[in-house]
Amino acid sequence: ALIDIDALVAISLHITIDDLCSVYKTQFSVLRHRYDDVDRYDGGGRLVPPDVVKLAQKQGDETGAGLSEDERTWVHPQSEVTYVAAPPFRQLDREADMREAYARFLPLLEESTEESA
Repeated sequence: ALIDIDALVAISLHITIDDLCSVYKTQFSVLRHRYDDVDRYDGGGRLVPPDVVKLAQKQGDETGAGLSEDERTWVHPQSEVTYVAAPPFRQLDREADMREAYARFLPLLEESTEESA
């Protein structure tokens, strides 16, 4: 949803997709390097715990497909809720997602603007 909002606001402010991606890369480097480059999400869209990601990387399969259910199981320390990460694990590409959202919304907003004129 945040990526869609970023794309919609950029379009409404006449910011090109290249400029939007440039802002992301230059102004949000902590987000990019500490989270987007490190975090992995499972097949259900949930954040995979770092220990599970490290184990998958150690076994040479970043998708987590080679991990047993026990190896993919993690207990949240505060809530004590048990989670089982579902392969495949994947890294999100925020820039590609922004470009996709921008391309999806641009024709719709241009069409809407033409109709109201």
